[in-house]
Amino acid sequence: SRYLANKASIACRIDAFGEVPTRVFGEKLKEQVDDRLQYYDEKAHKPMKNTVAMEEALKVFGKELKKAKKEQAGAEEAKEAKEVEKKEKKAGKKRKEIATEEPEKKKKKKKSKE
Repeated sequence: SRYLANKASIACRIDAFGEVPTRVFGEKLKEQVDDRLQYYDEKAHKPMKNTVAMEEALKVFGKELKKAKKEQAGAEEAKEAKEVEKKEKKAGKKRKEIATEEPEKKKKKKKSKE
């Protein structure tokens, strides 16, 4: 029970202090607990060390983080493109309004006689 509590505590800390929410660390820690229980039941194989499990989790997390950043960058570019398109439409409407307006007639200045 202490082993399970320690793994849950680690997972909570990672969730609380992590900048990006992820399931990777929790899944690796759960895998460790399952391996440990299986080891005690069947004496099949030694459970994975925590350092090895966390290194694997970090590799997977790194890949997920890169993918998320690419998606975020793509979303930001799309948003910026929409904003530029809106500005261009507004500018086009203003140009049409200006083109359809009648030009003001120039007033002739009278020369003063001296």
